[in-house]
Amino acid sequence: MPSIRERIADLLSRYARCLDDRRLDEWPELFVDDGVYRIVTRDNYARGLPIPLMLCDGKRMLKDRAYAFQHINIYPARVDRHVVANTCIDRRRDGVYGVEADYVVLQTDPGGLTSVFSAGRYLDTVVEIGDHVRFQEKVVVSDTCVMATALCGPL
Repeated sequence: MPSIRERIADLLSRYARCLDDRRLDEWPELFVDDGVYRIVTRDNYARGLPIPLMLCDGKRMLKDRAYAFQHINIYPARVDRHVVANTCIDRRRDGVYGVEADYVVLQTDPGGLTSVFSAGRYLDTVVEIGDHVRFQEKVVVSDTCVMATALCGPL
C-alpha cells in the first residue's frame, strides 16, 4: 500500500488534473460529503476576515459549482495549468492530516499567450477513509487579488 505521503501527493495531483482537464464532474469526489472549499485572499486570511471569493459548503455545493462552471457560466476560452509544489504534511491525529502546498495557475489564451492567473497556497485538511484520502477542507489562500479574467471555477 502506498504511504500517506504518496496518497496525499496523488490527491493533490488528481485535484489539479481534474481542473486542468475540465473534468469537474470528478472534482467533488475528491472531498468528503461535508467537505468545505473556500477561496480567500491572503490579506483577508491574515486578518481573519471571513468573506471568501468562493465558498462551497458540502458536496452538493461542490457539484453545483462544477455544473455551473461547465454548463452555465460564460468565460473567455483558455487553457489552465496548475502547478503544485512544496507540499508539507503534518499529522494532526489518527487519520487526519494538515497539508500545505504552494500553487500557481497559468492560463493560456487562444492566441497562445501564457500568463499567471493566480498564485498562492493550499491549506488542506485531508482525512483517511480506508485506503483512500479525501479533502475535509480545502482553503485556497490567493496571493493574487486582481485577476485578469473572472474567477468562475475553482483554483
